[in-house]
Amino acid sequence: MTESAKSADTSQPTIAARETAAKSPAKSPTWQTVERMAGSTGSACCPMVGTPFTRDQARSMALHIAISQEWRKREREIIGIGRRNITRMRAQNPHASPLLEEWELPC
Repeated sequence: MTESAKSADTSQPTIAARETAAKSPAKSPTWQTVERMAGSTGSACCPMVGTPFTRDQARSMALHIAISQEWRKREREIIGIGRRNITRMRAQNPHASPLLEEWELPC
Protein backbone atom coordinates (compact mmCIF):
# COMPACT_ATOMS: atom_id res chain seq x y z
CA MET A 1 0.00 0.00 0.00
CA THR A 2 1.47 3.35 -0.97
CA GLU A 3 1.83 6.32 1.35
CA SER A 4 -1.04 8.20 -0.33
CA ALA A 5 -3.38 5.25 0.10
CA LYS A 6 -2.41 4.87 3.77
CA SER A 7 -2.86 8.54 4.58
CA ALA A 8 -6.23 8.62 2.77
CA ASP A 9 -7.30 5.46 4.65
CA THR A 10 -8.02 3.57 1.44
CA SER A 11 -6.41 0.95 -0.79
CA GLN A 12 -3.91 1.39 -3.61
CA PRO A 13 -6.35 -0.01 -6.22
CA THR A 14 -8.88 2.62 -5.12
CA ILE A 15 -6.28 5.38 -5.53
CA ALA A 16 -5.43 4.04 -8.99
CA ALA A 17 -9.11 3.97 -9.94
CA ARG A 18 -9.52 7.60 -8.79
CA GLU A 19 -6.49 8.67 -10.80
CA THR A 20 -7.97 7.21 -13.97
CA ALA A 21 -11.56 8.34 -13.25
CA ALA A 22 -11.10 11.36 -15.52
CA LYS A 23 -10.40 9.04 -18.43
CA SER A 24 -13.03 6.50 -17.44
CA PRO A 25 -15.66 7.96 -15.12
CA ALA A 26 -17.07 4.52 -14.29
CA LYS A 27 -15.72 4.78 -10.73
CA SER A 28 -16.38 8.30 -9.50
CA PRO A 29 -15.53 9.01 -5.84
CA THR A 30 -18.09 10.23 -3.32
CA TRP A 31 -17.67 13.72 -1.89
CA GLN A 32 -16.64 12.16 1.43
CA THR A 33 -13.85 10.25 -0.35
CA VAL A 34 -12.67 13.40 -2.13
CA GLU A 35 -12.55 15.29 1.19
CA ARG A 36 -10.68 12.45 2.91
CA MET A 37 -8.14 12.15 0.09
CA ALA A 38 -7.60 15.92 -0.01
CA GLY A 39 -7.28 16.05 3.77
CA SER A 40 -4.62 13.36 3.67
CA THR A 41 -2.45 15.73 1.62
CA GLY A 42 -3.12 18.73 3.85
CA SER A 43 -5.56 20.24 1.37
CA ALA A 44 -9.20 21.19 1.68
CA CYS A 45 -12.08 20.80 -0.76
CA CYS A 46 -14.41 23.70 -1.33
CA PRO A 47 -17.47 22.93 -3.44
CA MET A 48 -18.45 25.74 -5.75
CA VAL A 49 -21.47 26.29 -7.92
CA GLY A 50 -21.31 29.07 -10.43
CA THR A 51 -18.93 30.70 -12.83
CA PRO A 52 -15.38 29.33 -12.67
CA PHE A 53 -12.76 31.57 -11.06
CA THR A 54 -10.69 33.88 -13.19
CA ARG A 55 -6.93 33.47 -12.90
CA ASP A 56 -6.75 36.40 -10.44
CA GLN A 57 -9.60 35.00 -8.35
CA ALA A 58 -7.99 31.54 -8.22
CA ARG A 59 -4.67 33.08 -7.16
CA SER A 60 -6.44 35.15 -4.50
CA MET A 61 -8.28 32.08 -3.19
CA ALA A 62 -5.04 30.10 -3.03
CA LEU A 63 -3.45 32.93 -1.04
CA HIS A 64 -6.38 33.04 1.40
CA ILE A 65 -6.21 29.29 1.89
CA ALA A 66 -2.44 29.44 2.51
CA ILE A 67 -2.92 32.23 5.07
CA SER A 68 -5.67 30.33 6.89
CA GLN A 69 -3.54 27.18 7.02
CA GLU A 70 -0.64 29.17 8.48
CA TRP A 71 -3.01 30.79 10.97
CA ARG A 72 -4.19 27.36 12.16
CA LYS A 73 -0.60 26.24 12.68
CA ARG A 74 0.36 29.38 14.64
CA GLU A 75 -2.96 30.47 16.17
CA ARG A 76 -1.74 31.02 19.75
CA GLU A 77 1.36 32.88 18.61
CA ILE A 78 -0.62 35.16 16.28
CA ILE A 79 -3.24 35.95 18.95
CA GLY A 80 -0.40 36.79 21.37
CA ILE A 81 1.08 39.21 18.83
CA GLY A 82 -2.33 40.85 18.39
CA ARG A 83 -2.82 41.23 22.14
CA ARG A 84 0.64 42.81 22.54
CA ASN A 85 -0.13 45.22 19.67
CA ILE A 86 -3.41 46.30 21.31
CA THR A 87 -1.64 46.86 24.63
CA ARG A 88 1.05 48.95 22.91
CA MET A 89 -1.54 51.00 20.98
CA ARG A 90 -3.50 51.69 24.18
CA ALA A 91 -0.32 52.88 25.92
CA GLN A 92 0.58 55.16 23.02
CA ASN A 93 -2.91 56.63 22.67
CA PRO A 94 -5.21 56.16 25.69
CA HIS A 95 -8.05 57.97 23.88
CA ALA A 96 -8.19 55.14 21.34
CA SER A 97 -9.09 52.62 24.03
CA PRO A 98 -12.83 52.51 23.17
CA LEU A 99 -11.96 51.81 19.53
CA LEU A 100 -9.56 49.01 20.51
CA GLU A 101 -12.10 47.25 22.78
CA GLU A 102 -13.74 45.87 19.67
CA TRP A 103 -10.53 43.94 18.95
CA GLU A 104 -10.25 42.33 22.39
CA LEU A 105 -10.37 38.56 22.34
CA PRO A 106 -11.56 36.41 25.22
CA CYS A 107 -8.74 34.66 27.03
